[in-house]
Amino acid sequence: MKEANLPPANIEAEEAILGGILFDPKAISQVEASLIPSAFYVSAHQEIYQTALKLYHQSNPTDFMAVSTYLADRDRLDNVGGTAKLAQLLNRTNSAVNIDRYVD
Repeated sequence: MKEANLPPANIEAEEAILGGILFDPKAISQVEASLIPSAFYVSAHQEIYQTALKLYHQSNPTDFMAVSTYLADRDRLDNVGGTAKLAQLLNRTNSAVNIDRYVD
């Protein structure tokens, strides 16, 4: 059986980017011009990032509470793994310092 050709994926980098965005309100400004949602391999990560972009473009915060509330209000929170997934992203991040490197 032949394996499907899958695009290169670095799930840890995706999680670091999203954790940085949830952790540091200025982090999204460092990546939004060069990172599109479809660059994320994990569909839940795509949705979380799209949500953060929407909030950012509306001049709203992109922190844990803002993203989880936005998703919950639209019945999309469970689709991304719930607050547990968002908390996991935060727990794996201690800084957004290298966020722009993870985009590469």
